[in-house]
Order: sequence, then structure tokens, then C-alpha cells
Amino acid sequence: MDVQQDLTLSKEQIAQVVDLFYDRVQLDQGLSQPFSIVTDWTHHKAIISHFWWMTLGGERYMDHKYSVAPKHRAVGFTPDLLNHHWLPLFERTMREVLPDELSDVWMAQARRIGQSLELNHNYWSAQTESDKKQVLENTFSEVKR
Repeated sequence: MDVQQDLTLSKEQIAQVVDLFYDRVQLDQGLSQPFSIVTDWTHHKAIISHFWWMTLGGERYMDHKYSVAPKHRAVGFTPDLLNHHWLPLFERTMREVLPDELSDVWMAQARRIGQSLELNHNYWSAQTESDKKQVLENTFSEVKR
């Protein structure tokens, strides 16, 4: 699926979802702790809105370098938090704001990024080089299926 062709989200729609979502993150029992590192929510929301705008095919309008996996790993963000808190809350928020067809495309991209974060977490959590190799083998064997 060509995200740029199928997705017609505006910057304003993305910002609306991001704003509401991160307001809810601050109140979520599972997510509020890892995100307690954020001191300027207005700035954080602007950066994340830009990230999603670019990820979904928009042109860069900010000069910011993203390092998604290392930042999430550093604050203790786990696959459990991702799959049982972040993704469900993000999807609920998105579906309240956007039509289903736009939510579907955006959620597909969010899930792909989530899979990447999960792989990164599992790889760096592995204790030995052999364990790391096994994480990669398991991941790529699942992709081939």
C-alpha cells in the first residue's frame, strides 16, 4: 500500500490526534511513568506531530533528527507497554478523531514502527551474542512466513 497515495491527513489532523493522545498518555497508569521524562509537552507534541507527518509522507518542515528506538529504550519502554497500552490508546484516540480509512492507514504504520521497536528491545535485552542472533533469526523467519 502506498501511504502517500492513500493518506490525505492534514498537519492539523495529525496534531489533533497527537495532542489528545499525549494528554491521555500523561494520565495512563502504564505510560505516564516512561513519559515522565518529558518536561515540555508542547514541544514534545510538535516534534511528534512532525515525525508522524513525515512518516506518513509529508515534507519535512522542522530540523529535527529522530532516534526513536534509542530514546524509547532509554526510558524503559517495553513491548508490553507498547502492545497493551500505547497502541490501544493511540488507536482509540485516533478513531475518535479521524474517519476509519485514515485511521487504518495510520495504524498500519504505527504497528510497523511498533514491530521495529519490539525487535530493537528484544535484541538489546538479549544477554549474549548467541541470544541476539536468535532474536534476529526468529524475527526474520516470521517475516518470511
